[in-house]
Amino acid sequence: MGKGKSVKTATEFEIQRRILRKAFITSLFVFLLVLSGAFVGWYFANSAVEGRQIQKFQNLGSAMANAIQEQMNQYIDVIYDAKRFFANSEVVTRDEWRTFLSPVIVQNRYPGVRAVRFIRRVREREKGAFIQEVKLDTSLVPGGYPQFDIHSTVSLESQFTEVNKEYYPVTYVEPYVGNETMLGLDVHTDPSVWAQYQASISTDEPMIDSVILVDTDKVDAFKLCLAIYAKNLPLNTFQERMSAVNGFVDLLVIKKYFFEPSFTQKNLYKDI
Repeated sequence: MGKGKSVKTATEFEIQRRILRKAFITSLFVFLLVLSGAFVGWYFANSAVEGRQIQKFQNLGSAMANAIQEQMNQYIDVIYDAKRFFANSEVVTRDEWRTFLSPVIVQNRYPGVRAVRFIRRVREREKGAFIQEVKLDTSLVPGGYPQFDIHSTVSLESQFTEVNKEYYPVTYVEPYVGNETMLGLDVHTDPSVWAQYQASISTDEPMIDSVILVDTDKVDAFKLCLAIYAKNLPLNTFQERMSAVNGFVDLLVIKKYFFEPSFTQKNLYKDI
């Protein structure tokens, strides 16, 4: 597999990860504030808090934040590894995507992961051929996906005025079983959803946002996403990255299954 200017070496990716972890603290801090607000309310409502307990609570909060940051870094690595997987391949097929993600999905190394997805950029002129391509893909499902189509969770009235210019449908999703309705979902049609993906292009970094998984009784989750670009194209400005973007990888994580291991593995619950 040939490497162009936009294909980063393993060392370059590791450097980018280290930089990202510093830049990511700001957005994660905001995310943790929401969590800590709920925790503070619970703690003070369920504890007879005295002066000496304030310091204990502050220490506990710091330990929890560190545990969450440590675990979050592992999830950031997943989407960076996925980006590198695409960068080092001419084409990533559906079965290759499943094989690549087997350590994440099959071995349950990442608590709370609901789905890891590849979202492909599809221009209007490509739409028909793309839909047919997915329908006839029998690499994992013998009969293919004959009912596949690009769809949205929002009404046409609330979609972008440029709704027919290009699409960003979920093209690969693992695990597929249990996430069938995600296949073909266009993340571009809902402005509130698209904003996170666009921010990933703007910053060229992973973005985090809260989501509600409505197909699972409104389960509270969060989503990490990262843009993927075509090879051998300049990526210095937002306009250049927007022109070069091929799609995204994203990671959906159910919050309650993410946070609990962060605390239990560090034995933090004993102090609550």
